[in-house]
Amino acid sequence: MSHSYTKGLSSTAPRAKPLDPIALDLHRSRAQAHLHLGHFEDACWDCATVLVNNPKNGKRSTQNTAAFTVLVTLLYAKRSSRTS
Repeated sequence: MSHSYTKGLSSTAPRAKPLDPIALDLHRSRAQAHLHLGHFEDACWDCATVLVNNPKNGKRSTQNTAAFTVLVTLLYAKRSSRTS
């Protein structure tokens, strides 16, 4: 599922800063796909990419920030449980 988004991202301007709206949407959608698949760390990276490249995007920014906060918390808990 997330491979389609990755393929779409490879066809957008490589490493363009700031990312164009299509690339941001692809990162956002890929993050949702990663969440669905349980790939929480990959979802964190895509959420962070969106937040760094478009921090003032109203409602979407709030949703991304909330999702990113939950993901980081889950990752921390997961890693902490491994060391216990």
